[in-house]
Order: sequence, then structure tokens, then C-alpha cells
Amino acid sequence: MITSIEALGLVAATLSAIMFLPQVLKTWRSRSATGLAAGTLITSTTCVTLWLVYGACVQDVPLIIGNAVNLACTLTLVVFKIRFAAPGPAAPVRGQVMSRRTLVAVRTAPLGAPFWYEA
Repeated sequence: MITSIEALGLVAATLSAIMFLPQVLKTWRSRSATGLAAGTLITSTTCVTLWLVYGACVQDVPLIIGNAVNLACTLTLVVFKIRFAAPGPAAPVRGQVMSRRTLVAVRTAPLGAPFWYEA
């Protein structure tokens, strides 16, 4: 027989497990991961992994199941972040000569302006 505390744990584990599912579906459909912060994904992966290890150590089934599914979703988002990453501007190679237009844009751009700002 399941106790009320175990039922509470299973509900929490279920909600935790499906927490990232809408983001996984949105990223898959749009094929864009620009809205995913790498820091959040790294922190989430670390946190969920630690909870999964803890759940295994204390043999808590809701913790294990919830965090295993959550880890799968988070790692899926990490793969999407890498796979669907938008190519950024190429950084100048050491010794490469910049064009006059680029130099003017860099010199005249106001503080905090995006890299594509042109005067």
C-alpha cells in the first residue's frame, strides 16, 4: 500500500519529470535553441544528476524515476543547443586585416551596442 508521503513524492517526481518536456518539444519543432541559456542547462544537468545519485543512494524510487526522466529531457536540450546552434560571426584571426568599414563601425559604436551595429 502506498502512503500519502510516497504519493506526494510520486506526484512531485512526475511533475519534475515533465517540467522540461514543453521546452524539448518547442525546440525540436522550431529547430532553434537560441532561447536556451547554456548556463541554465549546465546547472540543471548537474543538479539533476546529483539528485539522481542521491536518490539511488537512499533507494528512493520517486527521486530516481523523476530525476532520470528529467535528466533525459535536460540532456536532450543540451544536444539541441549544440545541434541547432546558430552560427555566430567569425572572430578575426590573429594577423587578419579588418576592413575600413568594420573599423569605423567598431570605433563609432556606442558603448553596449551589438556587434552588428553600423554607424
